[in-house]
Amino acid sequence: MAKKKGIDWKRLKNLKWHNKKQQMRATFAVVAVLASIVMILDTQEFGITGQAYNIYSVTVDSCEDTDFGKNYFESGTAVIYRHNVNKPVMYSDYCESGTKLHEFSCDAETNNLIKTEVSCRTVTEGNMKARCNINQGKCEV
Repeated sequence: MAKKKGIDWKRLKNLKWHNKKQQMRATFAVVAVLASIVMILDTQEFGITGQAYNIYSVTVDSCEDTDFGKNYFESGTAVIYRHNVNKPVMYSDYCESGTKLHEFSCDAETNNLIKTEVSCRTVTEGNMKARCNINQGKCEV
């Protein structure tokens, strides 16, 4: 008996469907890997714990904070006075990225200026919608 010549449409259709499934699986794998990388980078931005930490503390003669301490949800300015400088120096809270806030405050006991970095997601107990308002220098949900 002679073999049929021509295209085996059923086999071609199955092959196309198989290729389509492989493409969908590969796309899903890439998306999953990218999502994992974003989550890892976001949590590593502030170390393993994601807690706030002090960057530095400056000894000054007097210090005043317009948002009255470490207030991550209120934009503020710490104003310091030093005996060897004739005018006050101001440090305003600001956002470094979409989630990282730099908070300036005055230590109540030592009267020192303190700069703290914090993730807005950490201070909102892991709320993934929390962002740092770049225009206002404060955390928002």
